[in-house]
Formats: sequence, C-alpha cells, structure tokens
Amino acid sequence: MLLTILNKLDNVDVLYSLKGVNQKFDRLARSIDFTQPLDLTTISSYEDDYSKIKSMFDRLCFYILPQIQHNVQCLTLDPWSMISVLSIGNYPKLHKLTLIHHKVEIADRIFCKLDGLPSECYSSIIVYLNLKVKTFNDCLWLLNGHLSQLHTLVVHVEYIHNTSKIINNKVYVSDVMHSIEYDFFVRISQAFPLLEGLTVLSTVNQQKPTNELDEHEQTFSIIKYSHLMTLDLISSHIDYSKQFLLKTSLPRLSTLGIDYEHLVNITEDFTNNTARANCANLKNIIF
Repeated sequence: MLLTILNKLDNVDVLYSLKGVNQKFDRLARSIDFTQPLDLTTISSYEDDYSKIKSMFDRLCFYILPQIQHNVQCLTLDPWSMISVLSIGNYPKLHKLTLIHHKVEIADRIFCKLDGLPSECYSSIIVYLNLKVKTFNDCLWLLNGHLSQLHTLVVHVEYIHNTSKIINNKVYVSDVMHSIEYDFFVRISQAFPLLEGLTVLSTVNQQKPTNELDEHEQTFSIIKYSHLMTLDLISSHIDYSKQFLLKTSLPRLSTLGIDYEHLVNITEDFTNNTARANCANLKNIIF
C-alpha cells in the first residue's frame, strides 16, 4: 500500500518526506526507483510560500543530494536550482540533463564556466542534446569543441531573423526561410567529431554553392564527417545534397534520405565516382 502511494508522488516529494525519518524509510527513499530521475523544478511550484521553497531546497541540496548522487541519472533544473545542484554533487551516472526556462546568456556558465567545476565536467560526456532556442544564432555558442562526445544534436528554433553577428559562419535569412552556408557545416564537423546523425531542413538555395567558394574556403572544401551514419536531406534544397555527396567525405554513411530526382541529377544517373564513393556503404536510401 505504501509503495502504491509513493509511486504516485513526485520523487522529490518522496525524498523530502521520507529521508531521515527512520532506517526503513531511509532505505526506501534512497532506492534507485526514487533517486534516478529528479525534477527539482517542482519545488518552485510553491511560489506563494518562499519559506517552504527555501526549506525544501536547502534540505535536498545539503542533506539528501550528497547521499544519493551516485544513483541520479536524470536531472531537471531551473535557473533557481541549477548552480547549487550541479555544484554539490558529482552525479557519475547522469546521462540526461534538462534545463527549464534558462536564458541563452547563462549557457556559457552551464557548459564551460560553472564555478567550482572543471570546464568540461559535464559537457565532455554529453551524448544527446535537445535544445529549444529563440533564434538560430543562439545554438552557435555550442560550437566550441566542449561537446566532444555528442552524437545527436536537436535544435528547435522559435524565431528566425536577419543577423550579421554570427562568428565564422554565414546564415542568410528571408522571412522564415533561410539558407545554411558552407562554413556552418565546417564548424559542425569540427565541433562534433562523433556526430552520427544529421538532418538538414532548408528549402532555400545556398547563397554560395560549393563550386563558388573563395580561395580560403577551397582549402577546406572537403568536409569530413568520420562517424556520420544517417543523413536526412529529403526536405532540403538540392544545393545541400550536392554539398554532402560531392564535397563531403562520408566514409560510414549507411542511411541516406534524399529526393530521388536530386540523387539522379547529382550522381549523373549513378555514374559520378565521387558520389558513388560516399554511397559505397549505403544500406538504406529513403526517398
């Protein structure tokens, strides 16, 4: 009966209520079921009672979390709880970190400069990252080399607008349609060397196709994605298909999503040697 009731409660409430009551409840609260996923944002739901929020948060951070940190696998944090929670524990099994209502300005502190922690403490072991950002530019601070183990990056962009402040990258936007330029894919390949899947969603032609790159860009004209296995170009302009099949090295590509007419055009009816080299290991083609 007790377990049935506890399973209906939030894990944070279970820990706060049972931890330290007696040995039996203490063992129950510290069990894996109640310590693996923790959503600390539920504490701030008591917004009308600041003293209760502070009391719960202090007890969790300074008494409970240090004892269960080795079990925690998933953390959900808001700006109010992030600094304290990440500074207190090591969380050796943490594989999922969800950040709610965070502003882009503090992203550098989260992934690179969190006081009291090594600069790559968390970012170096992140393998999957799902972001919701205001603008396309907001995701570019990730391309700093810290996410060396990342194999999946998903970015949801709320607004797209014209900008000229993108570092080492060119993005051209018209209303809600934008092209993604060559330099951006260079940075992606360098920042995420273990990337396994990539989807390109842009129906606008590139402002500077690969055959029009300047002298500096030509020196890096062949981009290499050493671990990329899945590439989805179905909903993209033919320029991107040309770039990936003719100007990109894809030694491990096994699944390709592409428009059939684009594929025939680019491969010259499957006779182009460069394109054939990139398609040599293909097991699945999705039209």
